[in-house]
Amino acid sequence: GAAASAALAADKQKTRESDDPAKRTGLKKGSTRPAGWFGIEYCGLICMCVKQGKEKYTYTGPRTDNNTGACNPDLAPCSKPWSKVGEHHSHPDGSNPSPNDHLHVPQGMTGYVGSASGIGPDMEYEHPHQPPGTNQPLVYPKRPLTPLP
Repeated sequence: GAAASAALAADKQKTRESDDPAKRTGLKKGSTRPAGWFGIEYCGLICMCVKQGKEKYTYTGPRTDNNTGACNPDLAPCSKPWSKVGEHHSHPDGSNPSPNDHLHVPQGMTGYVGSASGIGPDMEYEHPHQPPGTNQPLVYPKRPLTPLP
């Protein structure tokens, strides 16, 4: 929705602002991604509150752990009477949600990841689950976030 789109826009902007051109040489050990190439991750929560019988949404953050690959959104909690209904964060390299992203978002909530590099689309994702009555591998649901008009 609108809160997720606004949160991702703020995350991506902060990530782009954190990009350090001086670090654009060399590769991280064991990685194909240039060190510091796309900046650091920013994150926060999607919060909901019922006011006058209607659901209202907002977001917290963006905050950072000053890391190119991790950010704890729960360190930007919703204020009362708002409740956590989802999480958002940027991916500096434009990658899809990782298995850890899926595992971190609580069941029944939605996570949102923004492609700060512009390489991939913004995505929404959910906690992994196993198809009922099967021994199949876990399913990691994800889909492109529909852009707002």
